[in-house]
Amino acid sequence: MDRAVRHEALEIIAGQAGKNPAALMHVAQEMVETRPQRAVALAIEILAMTPPPSIAAAAAALLKDMVPGWHFVIVRDDARNSAYDRALRRAVTPQSRVLDIGSGTGLLAMMAARAGAGEVFTCEQNAAVAAAARRVLEANGFADRIRLIGKHSSELDLDRDLGGPVDVLVSEIVSNNLIGEGCLPVMEEAARWLKPDGQMIPRAGTVRVALVWSDTAEREAMGMVEGFDLSAFNMLAAAARRYRVGDPKIDIRSSSADLMHFDFRSGGPFRAHEARAAVVADGRPANGVIQWIRLNIDDSILYENRPAPGTESCWAALFYPLPEILERRAGETVHILGTHDRVSLFIRVAAAGETGA
Repeated sequence: MDRAVRHEALEIIAGQAGKNPAALMHVAQEMVETRPQRAVALAIEILAMTPPPSIAAAAAALLKDMVPGWHFVIVRDDARNSAYDRALRRAVTPQSRVLDIGSGTGLLAMMAARAGAGEVFTCEQNAAVAAAARRVLEANGFADRIRLIGKHSSELDLDRDLGGPVDVLVSEIVSNNLIGEGCLPVMEEAARWLKPDGQMIPRAGTVRVALVWSDTAEREAMGMVEGFDLSAFNMLAAAARRYRVGDPKIDIRSSSADLMHFDFRSGGPFRAHEARAAVVADGRPANGVIQWIRLNIDDSILYENRPAPGTESCWAALFYPLPEILERRAGETVHILGTHDRVSLFIRVAAAGETGA
């Protein structure tokens, strides 16, 4: 069945369902993949009916399944929150027009309004998140001061949605590897929304690396099991594993270095490329490369989640296992290579004599 015809049929069913929560739930589930905004609206409508427990649970599950779990993690990072709040207070004036890319909970947009911005816009493509963010704005008294636009930033109409370029662009769409949430294409579009003398928060981001030893990685690698060699199955293991930055099992065994730097304010273009960083070994064996991020929130405020015992961050460090244990003398230079496309990052140690970026 043609998609348009199918959606029309589902809308007819929804209209005929009236206040029947079970029938509406069926329609909502059918629309999740192709009409998420409508599916969310139906789920919220169902919950407002005080439906039977099983239907209420299904509607709540539909909403929750559409929301990545990291939304509940990032807002608990006090250092991150403080860095953004300080940067916004420095950038915003009563005449400022602010655009927040990726509303999430609405936290950054509310920070901008609290800092005194004249106008605040925020956009969110996830229908369930946008619906919850609207409730957050209302609960905190910002519904009439912040305009939430339920669409992806790439779909924004500069004049119709924003009334022209803004003075401040704030976003938090970086991932553990910095680029995995599609921040590079968004930052390339920034010139379309931001005035030539406007401020971008964060202004830049850096991928940092070091050699590392992880006992956990050694235990996770397959080897001899019941007399059988399973090591060939390691080729299917994830290229990178997430570690809490405060995990005491992360033992950094070299100096650290900047592998890649992205000047978001420049607008790119951020083309795929390979980079090389030199680190100095401390003489102990390493079984991987550990990668973390540093954000230039503005010209003077930095946020870095360098791994160390007791450190906390909403972002994880990524462990890239080496194919074999690396033995280097103390003071010896080791070259780490990184390649990226628009969203993915790949890291490895250069072989002896290998040339690179």
